[in-house]
Amino acid sequence: MNYQSILAQNIELIKQAAPDHKSTKDKVHREWASIIRNDISFMALTYQYLVANLANFEKKSTTEQIDLYKYLLVLASFSPQYNLLSKIDHILSQYNEPICKSIERLLDVADFQIIESNKIIHTGTLGDFISLIFELYYTHTSSESICREKIAPYILPLCKNFNTNNTYLAHLLPYHPEAIYTTTQLLLLYIEQKNDSILFQSICYDMLGEYAKREDFIHKNAPKIFTELFKLKQDWSSEDISFLIDKGILAAFGINLASKEAQLEALTERIAILKAKELHKGVKHYKEQKQKIEANYEGIQQKKWNGAVRSIAVKKPITKALEVAIKAFAQHQQISVLSALFNDSIEFKNKPKLYSFHKNPKVIFKDFAFKLWVIEELMYKQELLKPKFDVREFAKEYDKRQIDVEHDGYSIIPEVQKYFKQLDIPLELLNQVKELGIDDGIFGGSDVYNQLWPYYDPGCGDELLPISNKAVDDLALLPNLKKIIGLELSNPGKKLVKVLKEKGIELEEVDK
Repeated sequence: MNYQSILAQNIELIKQAAPDHKSTKDKVHREWASIIRNDISFMALTYQYLVANLANFEKKSTTEQIDLYKYLLVLASFSPQYNLLSKIDHILSQYNEPICKSIERLLDVADFQIIESNKIIHTGTLGDFISLIFELYYTHTSSESICREKIAPYILPLCKNFNTNNTYLAHLLPYHPEAIYTTTQLLLLYIEQKNDSILFQSICYDMLGEYAKREDFIHKNAPKIFTELFKLKQDWSSEDISFLIDKGILAAFGINLASKEAQLEALTERIAILKAKELHKGVKHYKEQKQKIEANYEGIQQKKWNGAVRSIAVKKPITKALEVAIKAFAQHQQISVLSALFNDSIEFKNKPKLYSFHKNPKVIFKDFAFKLWVIEELMYKQELLKPKFDVREFAKEYDKRQIDVEHDGYSIIPEVQKYFKQLDIPLELLNQVKELGIDDGIFGGSDVYNQLWPYYDPGCGDELLPISNKAVDDLALLPNLKKIIGLELSNPGKKLVKVLKEKGIELEEVDK
């Protein structure tokens, strides 16, 4: 197969289409994905073409610049299969030197419009063109990439010299050798410019937002970033403080303190801008937002406030970052809203919980796996054991750490395990247990496992916790137990099976 010829055809197709033309981009991406599944070396040709045309880019004709801009839009947005990234990363690394030299050269060129664009992110400028190289270095590399480390030092110079909204720059910040200092410098740059760019918003949201992940570099280092921020900048004007609080911290929480009328007016202006740019999806989104505010302004404001309070309470990096900000701005009136949020978060932590942990349960089960099926019977089948546990409601009120069910639920959630282990079951309820049914998930699963291990999946090899011989001692807690269905699914101890039979407890196997 002549890959050179295929790439040449792809390039010609890209040249003839409008920038970022979806069907053209999708067609090229599909062809590339098909090729690299069999021969990863094809990616070298795509990088060679880029490198060759980056040389003296600023001196090329307008047509040549437009053609390479279109090509880079397609190349940077191509997402190779995850299992191929390490190999593609290695191929790209062979071109680090010429690509980085081109970036260094282009950073000294004054910004100019390569092609007219109505897009918010890809604006068609030289700054946008350079930022696409950073996007390429993120989408074509693995998380352990040396390539990301090579390009990250150019993030700050790029943002100082050009107005760019490419959020992939924020994703690359952790790979900078001085990541915390550089992130802080970027924040200072936007604060001093009063520029609430998409990149500024992205950094703040990654630090403090509702979906900030505890393992993410910027989130877990939020306190250090804030500490560095107030160390580097000690002379804060009232406008600086308001910008950081309103456009940075509160916006990351989703809080907008503007009146209903002001918010509606801002959305109307936003819709008008997007209509002028013919960005119809954005128009639809903001129209829906406008309708929600018109119908339920107070409810939305309260919901956002409550969400922020909970985030501050359960996410330690946010708690500590906010403490740093409140201390730094202690003498300024604008800090009152942050203090109110912080105080409400303390109240949230002290609020009585629906699912409180029993520190000293009176009834102790020796075998936790066996106890789970007792809980299944009494809490979810007979509905006698209260309160009925719901992991998502539990996650909302738990304040020791952020429990992300969508992330944590692919294994046993430790806090839920602890809750069930310490759950006290009254003896009078244990007397009501006549039958236990064990379900390994093949026939629908159990409620108790849906809470303990939300994404338990026997089809992916997940297995029930085995019931050991320790459960022999637990039988005394269930004096009226007559039957167990599906015990064989939990890999029971031989002694347990023998004792159950001796006690005359019927063991019914599940017919698979």
